[in-house]
Amino acid sequence: MSSPKESLISAQQLLHLTHHRNKNQHRLSKWYKAFSILRRQITKLVTELETLETAELYSSKRKTDEKESKYVTAAREKVEKRVRFLREWVLEDCYLAFSNLVADNQYSALGLVLVGCLARVKSVIRQLVKDEKIKGADSVAEAEGDVVMEHGTGENERQDDLGEVVDRREIFGNLEGLLDDDEVSGDEQEMLEEQIALEATEETQRITISKQGKKKRTGPLMDRDESLRKATATPTKPPKKKRKKGDAFDDLFSKLI
Repeated sequence: MSSPKESLISAQQLLHLTHHRNKNQHRLSKWYKAFSILRRQITKLVTELETLETAELYSSKRKTDEKESKYVTAAREKVEKRVRFLREWVLEDCYLAFSNLVADNQYSALGLVLVGCLARVKSVIRQLVKDEKIKGADSVAEAEGDVVMEHGTGENERQDDLGEVVDRREIFGNLEGLLDDDEVSGDEQEMLEEQIALEATEETQRITISKQGKKKRTGPLMDRDESLRKATATPTKPPKKKRKKGDAFDDLFSKLI
């Protein structure tokens, strides 16, 4: 299996040849901006990996329990920053741009090549990232996915007991039945009577409001509706005036007209 640096060098060469072949034709396209950023960032990452290998090769450690050299630490921090920048800002934009290029029938082959190169770069970056960060990101993504799956539909998927719909009239009848019970004390009977009276009042108000809504409008409102209906009605045509009878010449020329 090739090392991450060798895989990145292969992807860098492919991106460089693609840039050399398509610069004049596609340099003003929308996807070419993301492509140029990816190509430059991969070149810088390869250079930083070479610097890290050189620092690790020539760094001298006095004891095994001592920390690594400051040059190795600085080189590793640069690589981590570059990888983090690629993961958070570059790869997503490149995938969106390259997938739109694949959707274009004229340049779909070029889009597939770029998507494949992007997949290779992403696999190399996964190798460079520490295992702890990968596990943490995967656990967060799985937790978010579980929350979306649980609350996405909004239906009762767990089949919880949500109870039954109870009509208020049934409660009213139950209160009357309790009132007739001999075991109910005097205080309880007074509370039940007050509850029944309150329920009866609310029911009467509801029936009155519904009846008032069904009544026809009368008085000034009705007169206003009739006046509006008359105003919007089509006007009747005035009767035609009869021509006066003339002499023989008028009869003659009227036939010509």
